[in-house]
Formats: sequence, C-alpha cells, structure tokens
Amino acid sequence: MKLAEWNIHKMTNDILVKQFVIDKLIDVDADVICLIEYLRDTGKEENLKEKYWFEESNTISGNKVFIAGKKITP
Repeated sequence: MKLAEWNIHKMTNDILVKQFVIDKLIDVDADVICLIEYLRDTGKEENLKEKYWFEESNTISGNKVFIAGKKITP
C-alpha cells in the first residue's frame, strides 16, 4: 500500500507550492492521499472522483484534513 501525505500550511494559500504538491501527490498514484490544512478545491476533487473515494473533515478552525482512498477495481 502506498500512502502520500502533505501538510499544506494554510498560510501559503497564495503560493504555487500548494498546487505543485497536490499535483505531485496525485501523480504518485498512491492508494491513500492525505492533505492536512486543506482548503476545498472542487477542480482537484473532480479530477480525483474517478479513481478515489474521498472525504474532507469539517472543522471550525479551518484546518481541514482531506483523505482519499483509491477505488478497488475487480
């Protein structure tokens, strides 16, 4: 099982590193992807929905956790 995780610090919202990290985590074709301090990105979620089940935590602080698990195909 391959796990890919990254803490996307919300203070870097205006820096392209966030998008780079998300793209690289998707490129590694991990079984599980976990993004910490995630801000909702419906475009990325749209790209993931074919291969992954995913859920986003619901927090008051804004420090969300996004976790995606690869769909198993027979």
